[in-house]
Amino acid sequence: MSERESQREKDGEVDRMKQRDIERESKNKWEQKVYAHGRQILNDGDDDDDTGGGGNGGGSDDDDDDEYNNGDAAAFSPIQSKNERERERESVTERKPKVETSLNASTKSAKRCVWQAKKKMPDCQNHIRLIARNGTTLLVCGTGAYQPTTYHLDIDTLELKSSEPSPGLCAFDPFDNSTAILVHSKTSEEDLVSIYSGTFADFSKARPQIYRPSVYTKDGKLAYDYLKTAPSSSKWLNEPQFVASFNTKDQVLFFLRELAVEYGNCGKKIYSRVARVCKNDRGGERLLINEWSTYLKARINCSLPGQYPYYFDEIQDVYTQDNKIFYGLFTTNRNGITASAICAYHWTDIQKVFDGPFKDQNTDTSYWLPVANNQVPAIRPGNCSINDSRSLPDNVLTFIKDKPLMHMLLQHMYSTPIFHKADVMLQKLTMAFNVSGRNDVVFFAASNQGKVYKIFQRPMENARDKPYAVVSAVYSPFSETQPIWNMVMHKDYLYLSTDSKVLQVNVETCEQYKKADACINDPYCGWARNDKCMPYNQGSSHHRLRTFKDVPANMPFKEAMAHVIEEPLYESRTVNVSVGTSFRLRLSYKICVEGPVKWKKNETLLCPGNEYLMAQDNSLILQNIHIGHQGHYQAEDRHNAVVSQYTVNIRKGKEDIEKDWMLKFQEWCDLFEDYKRERDKWTNNCHTGNADINSNTINAIPQNRN
Repeated sequence: MSERESQREKDGEVDRMKQRDIERESKNKWEQKVYAHGRQILNDGDDDDDTGGGGNGGGSDDDDDDEYNNGDAAAFSPIQSKNERERERESVTERKPKVETSLNASTKSAKRCVWQAKKKMPDCQNHIRLIARNGTTLLVCGTGAYQPTTYHLDIDTLELKSSEPSPGLCAFDPFDNSTAILVHSKTSEEDLVSIYSGTFADFSKARPQIYRPSVYTKDGKLAYDYLKTAPSSSKWLNEPQFVASFNTKDQVLFFLRELAVEYGNCGKKIYSRVARVCKNDRGGERLLINEWSTYLKARINCSLPGQYPYYFDEIQDVYTQDNKIFYGLFTTNRNGITASAICAYHWTDIQKVFDGPFKDQNTDTSYWLPVANNQVPAIRPGNCSINDSRSLPDNVLTFIKDKPLMHMLLQHMYSTPIFHKADVMLQKLTMAFNVSGRNDVVFFAASNQGKVYKIFQRPMENARDKPYAVVSAVYSPFSETQPIWNMVMHKDYLYLSTDSKVLQVNVETCEQYKKADACINDPYCGWARNDKCMPYNQGSSHHRLRTFKDVPANMPFKEAMAHVIEEPLYESRTVNVSVGTSFRLRLSYKICVEGPVKWKKNETLLCPGNEYLMAQDNSLILQNIHIGHQGHYQAEDRHNAVVSQYTVNIRKGKEDIEKDWMLKFQEWCDLFEDYKRERDKWTNNCHTGNADINSNTINAIPQNRN
């Protein structure tokens, strides 16, 4: 090999190493960059009308006290464990998907993507961005290596039925969001079907738009020409990420987040928006030709109340059941403190905002202020009652083009979020209503880490009550950390999509709850008298299940739980242990213990060390037991309330053990003598023809006594 060829080979190897480094860096950025996620909507195939929304949209509780050898005890860390309620919620996190399938981009599409100067990772992969149900079929849409593709899967087996290109339904770029909804419009002659979408219109992402393609009748005649947002106006759309779209009465609503133009003088900030277009919009005659003449938008507020409200400014998902109340999932900006919240909005409040004052600035450096009433045209801009928008005068069209932003904020119901949680980034939302037939609401919120939070909102007694919601369970169906891009619910199953998989997960997890309050806080479940959590629909006269409805509202929580389960929350126990062994004192509390647990012996606080270890389930391990371990032990929660009590007696030696054995043996002998007497009595009665068996006495026969 010549020196030149050798140098060329070395240069090629260096180039290949650089390419691998670039791909590795791109992959790392992809795993971190969960800011933008796919967003698609198709109407529910089971609905015949056009009112449906298009939003995408603890430790062991064995009651037996266990003896441990020194090797078992050493396996527990002396470090204080997490609180028991978190463990109880996470006891359901290892549920495995019932069915899964992989959908990868074709080799041809992946090669073409690379030829178009896109990175192999992550651009030239198939990132699933839509999952929607259409009867017995799941519609799944992926980026397809910059070749958007829709897949049709069997809803039970997830078997692939067919696929076709769909650039109008799904985003090209895996970092972009989009949304779409099918709308049925009735005319005097026939029903027309049109699609309303929010996405980027081109490969280069230069033109974000809300778009309705041309609508044709069955015989091919043009019914409505295409409409889109103004292509070059940041007042209409400013680097948007589309979240959801809904078909409501005479209008279509779009939910999105974008850079706030009204904040531009102070820097960059993202606001959540709700935008509206009218179904009968046909654009303008001389202005806004093939552009929306009814487009309006407003800021959405989701915040914790106070003198200085804490805002959740970035909307991630929206869900509605009846197009009356819209539930939005919001997060903080990823550059700050991570937190998520769920807020609710009523349709009438949305309309009030769009009927309110407009907002504008006089110059590029002016404050954004409400537009005076005398500056608003007599024919109100954005009015859906106009029969033909092409007849609108130019001053109305000019006003809409320049001033589509509303002044009033869309305020959330109850003046506070229904639910909020710090240190978690939730990005997908679906819901279940009236699970137990008692007006309950369950939220399922998926995180960017691959977890699904089941959140239970208790029914409110009256309209003035504040909402109360708790996390019932946390599912972790994936073996690796990855964002969940879409989630829908069918019956008792969640269908989850990641970058390359679709999973099916059962949401009924009653058998995994070991604590009464965790069970009762899940409306799918009820607590039985045998200290077991059972599915609510399995209750009977023999197993009357206690549910959240049985918890008295006017009692302190612990007292109320004792009332529900009809027994004390813990029992004082006496245990006898031998010198030289190890023993575990379990928490025998019937409900989850909030916060850290501390153990005391004879009212003295114990510190983990050579003699005592704190297990992860907050039980106490007594190691290398000696006479000094004898005494009274109790566990207390963070409020210093007792949650378990034990009296520990130490067997000092062989004589004590033999004495205990003799006492047990004598008890057995006494029972055996009772049995013999009852047997003789029964035999005599048989001989005299009076065989009256005392079942209570016969049942006293010793069974497997030690």
